[in-house]
Amino acid sequence: MKAGKVLLFIAAVIALLGLLGLLWPEKGVNIGIGTLSFPDPMSVLTSEKTSIHYEAEKDSTLMKDSSEVANMDEIEKMKYEVLTSENAIYFPDNNPVWMDGVFDQLVQAGKKHLRIIHYGDSQIEIDRMTSEIRHLMQSEFGGCGVGMIPAVQTVPTTAIKQSCSADMTRYIVYAPDKKLKSRQYGPMGQTAQLAGNATFTFAKASMKSTKPGTKKFARIGIFYENANEAGGKVTTNDTTIEFTLDPNETFACIDVGRYIDHATVSMYGNALIHGFTLDGKGHGVQVDNVAMRGCSGTIFTQIAGQSLATYFNHFDVPLVIMQFGGNAMPYLKPGKSAKSYCDGLRNQIRYIRKMSPKTKILFIGPSDMSTKIGSKMQTYEQLPVIVDSLKKMCLGENVAFWDLYEAMGGWNSMIAWVKANPQLAGPDYVHFTPLGAERAGKMLTNAILKTYEYYLKRNPEVRVSGKMKEYDIYEIDTKSYADGMYVGNRDTSSSVVPDSTGRAAETTTDSI
Repeated sequence: MKAGKVLLFIAAVIALLGLLGLLWPEKGVNIGIGTLSFPDPMSVLTSEKTSIHYEAEKDSTLMKDSSEVANMDEIEKMKYEVLTSENAIYFPDNNPVWMDGVFDQLVQAGKKHLRIIHYGDSQIEIDRMTSEIRHLMQSEFGGCGVGMIPAVQTVPTTAIKQSCSADMTRYIVYAPDKKLKSRQYGPMGQTAQLAGNATFTFAKASMKSTKPGTKKFARIGIFYENANEAGGKVTTNDTTIEFTLDPNETFACIDVGRYIDHATVSMYGNALIHGFTLDGKGHGVQVDNVAMRGCSGTIFTQIAGQSLATYFNHFDVPLVIMQFGGNAMPYLKPGKSAKSYCDGLRNQIRYIRKMSPKTKILFIGPSDMSTKIGSKMQTYEQLPVIVDSLKKMCLGENVAFWDLYEAMGGWNSMIAWVKANPQLAGPDYVHFTPLGAERAGKMLTNAILKTYEYYLKRNPEVRVSGKMKEYDIYEIDTKSYADGMYVGNRDTSSSVVPDSTGRAAETTTDSI
C-alpha cells in the first residue's frame, strides 16, 4: 500500500474515532459486564480527583489498633495523641520529649526574659501566624510587646505602627543589591545606616485583629554595631530618657519604668541599626517576627557570625522557628535540585545551632501552592515530594517539623482555601488572608498545646497559669478580620527567589 493511502487511512480512523467520541452517550453504553465510556481528555489531565501525585509514606510504627490503645496507661495515651492527632508536629525519633528543654525554660519565664524568633518568607509578613504563637506563649508564660522590629518597616503590620524621619540606607542579606562586605546584617538579616540624625516613632496598632499583648511595652532595645559618637533620647508623654551607644557593645536597653503604648526615639551619630525591641519589664516570653520577603531560607550563613550571635548572646532563646520553602518551590524538581536545596537548608540549621547550641529548631514546611495546569489551577506537582524531603532532612538533623501543606488538607487544598467564604487565601493562590493565617497559626498552636499538656502530665510539680486553650479552627470570629490586609501583587523590586540550587536570584515576579 502506498504511503499516501496509509496516511489517508490513518486520518480516516482518527476522524471516525473522534466522531464516535462526540456522538457517544455522556453516561456511556451498558454492555452487560460494565459501562463503556469515553473520558474527556482535558478532564483527565486537569481534574482535581484524577491527578496523580506523590504521597509521603506514613510511619507504620506510630499507628496502633484500638485494643493496643486501650491497654496504654494515661501517659502513653497522651504521647500517642500528640503524635497522631490532627495537624501533629513531627518529632525526631517520634518522641515529643524533644520539646521538654523548651518548656523547661518557658516555665521559668516569670523570673527572666525569654525569646522565640520566627523566621520566614512573606507568608508571615504583617505578623501573620507569629501573632498566634506569641499570644499563646504570653497568655501562659507572661510577657508583652511586639518584640523585635526593623529600623525601617516597609510593610504595615497588625502589631505596631512605626515610622522613620530619615531616608536611611538599608542593607538586606536576602535582597540582590546593597550588600555589606562586612556581612553585619544583624539578627533580622537587614540593617540601616544611621548617619546623622533620625527619629523613629512607635505606637500601638488599633486594628481589630491586633493582639492585646502587643499594645504595650516598657523597654526599648536597640541592636546595633559600629557605633561612633552615637546616642539619643526616648520621649513618651512628659518623660525623656537620654542614652548613648557604647562602641564596644552591640545592644542597648532603655527601661521606661512603666507600660506605655507609644514612644519616639531620636538618634544622632553613626551606627548600623539592626533593629529595635519593644518588650515588657524584663520577664515573660517574646516571639519575634522576622519576615524575609522573597527568601528561600538559605541566607543565614551570609550573616557574619558575631553579628547574628548578638541576639543569642543577650537573650535566652529556647526555640527558633524557620518557615521556608515557598519561594524555592517553582524552581525545584525531585532529585538533584531538591537535594541541593535541602543540603543548603541543612547548612543554615547547623549555622544557627552553632550560634546557640542549646536552642531547639522547629521547621515549618511550605503551604500548598497552586499553578495553572491546562485551564485549571493545581498544586505544584513537585510540592509533596519537596515537603517530604524537607521533613526527612529536618528529622535527621534533630529538628522538629510541622507540615503546613498537610495541615491545610494536602493536594489542591489551596484551591479550597481561596474559594472559601470568607476567603482563607488570596487570588494569587499562594498567600493566606489574615483569616487564613489565623487558622494556620491556631492549628500550629493546638499542636504545641498538646505537646505542652503531655509535658505537664509528666511534670506535675510545674505550676502554670492554665490560660492556654485549644482552638476550634472552624469557629473563628471573622468579624475580627475586617482589616483586609493582604500580601501579594505588590512592588517586588527588592524581592529575590532562589535558582534551582536554592541560591537567591533576582526576579521581577511576585514572591513570598
